[in-house]
Amino acid sequence: MSHECIVATVTDNRSNFVKAFKEFSITIEEQDEEDGNEDLSFVHIDSLVPEYPSLSRLNNATMGKCSALWNASGRPKSAEKLSEVLNCRLITPCPTRWNSLYDSVNQLNSQRGKLGDIMLKLNLPSFRDAELDYLEEYTKILKPIAVAIDRLQGQSSCYYAELLPTLFAVESKLEALRSSNFRYCSHLLQAIMDGFRSRFSSFLQLKPEVNEAILASVTHPYFKMRWLPQQLSGGKKRVHELMIQSAADLGLVMESGSSSTTADGEVEDFFVFTEDVEVSGKSTHSKAELETLQFLEDQSLGPVSIY
Repeated sequence: MSHECIVATVTDNRSNFVKAFKEFSITIEEQDEEDGNEDLSFVHIDSLVPEYPSLSRLNNATMGKCSALWNASGRPKSAEKLSEVLNCRLITPCPTRWNSLYDSVNQLNSQRGKLGDIMLKLNLPSFRDAELDYLEEYTKILKPIAVAIDRLQGQSSCYYAELLPTLFAVESKLEALRSSNFRYCSHLLQAIMDGFRSRFSSFLQLKPEVNEAILASVTHPYFKMRWLPQQLSGGKKRVHELMIQSAADLGLVMESGSSSTTADGEVEDFFVFTEDVEVSGKSTHSKAELETLQFLEDQSLGPVSIY
């Protein structure tokens, strides 16, 4: 594959990717660069301190006890006591590994019934019920983002076509959490939603500068146009026309042969699709339009190369 075929890349370690691209004399446009690192944090709890001091106090007290427990797990005698009670090793946060704080807190949630005993054995301050409830709300809110990051940095879902459907799935899941009536973290949820929409506004509004991401998703046999949310129904026409124009520009020719691609249950559970897009009523005037319509109406999940 020539480097002209590469239009974008999604990575969880941009500094190494940038170095590799530059080494092979490829000119790249970097986005959202800050001191050479990707800034993917949408909101920090400390930023909510001036407006919501009670949230800050609860967060600091809770995370302080979590940190004491994680630090104790690194000492041999304490680790032995932990193993006796929990029958497992504690996951500890790592500043260079995405989702490590979420994973660590989530593990503590799964051991909630044993935390009282282990804190007593280690002579550490016990968690209050409010603090444990806070941890559960915290992980519930961050779960959509954590799952999305794991998907995008994995090896099986690293296609550029995955980006837009993933972003819209995260937005939908965060919006659905509004009905949860959180006791402690409602302000955190709103801040994360605002930060997420601000950070990815171009993608969520399908602006022209993300046309390549749109084409990547709509030409993926699994996604096609199913990932477009209901509120962007007006954008379906633009996406359809963009695909037709791109097909015409490339001079795509249909080839024979097909194979099937299926999605596992975990993928089906993550994405949020609306009803199938109706495109059959449109009259066609070119081969590009005919082939585009045939691709969009095909209910199989065959590879795009057959079109």
